[in-house]
Amino acid sequence: NPVNLHVALDARVLLFTLAATVVTGIVFGLAPGLRGARADLSLSLKDGVGNTQSRGRRRFRTLHLGNGLVVAQIALCVVVLAGAGLLVRTLANLRAVNPGFDTSSLLLFDLQPALVGYKGARVQTLYQRVQDGIAAIPGVRGVSYSDDALVGGSLSNTSFNLHGQKGEPSSDTDIMSVGIGFFSALRMPLLLGRDFVPGDFVPVPDTPDAKPSGVPTAAVVNQTFVRRFLGPGNPIGRLVGGNSGNNYWRVIGVSGDAKYQDLRSAIEPTVYMPSENGYASFEVRTASDPMAVLPAVRRVMREVDPNLPVFRPRTQTEVIDSLLGNERMLAKLATALGALALLLACIGLYALLAQEVTRRTREIGIRMALGAARGRLLGMVLGLGLALAGCGVAVGFAGAWALTRFLGNLLFGVKPIDPASLGAVAAILIAVALAACALPARRATKVDPLVALRYE
Repeated sequence: NPVNLHVALDARVLLFTLAATVVTGIVFGLAPGLRGARADLSLSLKDGVGNTQSRGRRRFRTLHLGNGLVVAQIALCVVVLAGAGLLVRTLANLRAVNPGFDTSSLLLFDLQPALVGYKGARVQTLYQRVQDGIAAIPGVRGVSYSDDALVGGSLSNTSFNLHGQKGEPSSDTDIMSVGIGFFSALRMPLLLGRDFVPGDFVPVPDTPDAKPSGVPTAAVVNQTFVRRFLGPGNPIGRLVGGNSGNNYWRVIGVSGDAKYQDLRSAIEPTVYMPSENGYASFEVRTASDPMAVLPAVRRVMREVDPNLPVFRPRTQTEVIDSLLGNERMLAKLATALGALALLLACIGLYALLAQEVTRRTREIGIRMALGAARGRLLGMVLGLGLALAGCGVAVGFAGAWALTRFLGNLLFGVKPIDPASLGAVAAILIAVALAACALPARRATKVDPLVALRYE
């Protein structure tokens, strides 16, 4: 399920950031100081520049510490980028989901006639007047209603038995109450049978004295319902529901599968039945921008009943975008953190290689004086940078394998260990490593042997 994150800047966040900054500065500032404080004065006084062997050991430790820090930076960068890649792919996969109906050019708004006293047959009469009025608006291609909008986060379900199978355990199905023209307005295909007609919307009384018992309610079921419960053969005319009385449905049509609650959930068996509710979400199919017809819709509503307000006007696209708000926020946040980690890894690698070139200036000068080719020197620096990047990527892959599994509940259409995402991360990091190595490597090839031999 999508997570809800509360992000706010307050005093606790600022204090934590300040404390983390101070502690980091102290820790990484004390390390060089403590190392210098432990220097052997007698060894340093033996040579004007310090004891060569002692300096070599210090440089060796420093080099390995720097290499380790750079490898750690790159490894953390791999983990963050791998998580960001998974979240970005999840968002892309959700946006690419086919909900089973046309989500474009669809205006939604809610009505609650019960709030102003509409009951029973008056509700159906009201809905018919609203449909007729909106359908006459120029640019409107279809209009209908349902108890809730599809892919809006709402869901209704119930238990039922196949008619005549008393010994069978009950099964569960999603249900949705809809109006006339629902399937054509949403452009949801009807594969078999027919759509609802006005005669299907006559309420079935609860008492058998008002109407003979055994009168079923018309229902359209989706393909998943037919596959799971009705099996092969013609489903039209099959009875679904209770074993007696009025509490069952007669199948009059089969619709294509469509997402109901959200884009993540699998499509479940669904029964569409005539709406008898005192509230509804209207769906208006338009030829262009759906919000452009909203003033005309409000005008129609004032003509039908000026006391009946229009609630929550929005487009189906806005509903889906709102539904993906958490995924979009997580993808953006992870991408920003990944970019920051990539920048820090690039800076760290560049700084280490620049220091290494400076440290080995005398050696580079000697190599050049002895006839070493510039390409060999270039390869020496690039090789070190790529070796560090390779080690960081390898360690990062292990970390990503261990940590991205915790993202499982947030992902959709992609596995926590995704070779394509890891491959893209590796390619990005190698490219960034080459860019970070380029300047120090070029500087190494420009060393003047005469100047280098007098270095230090």
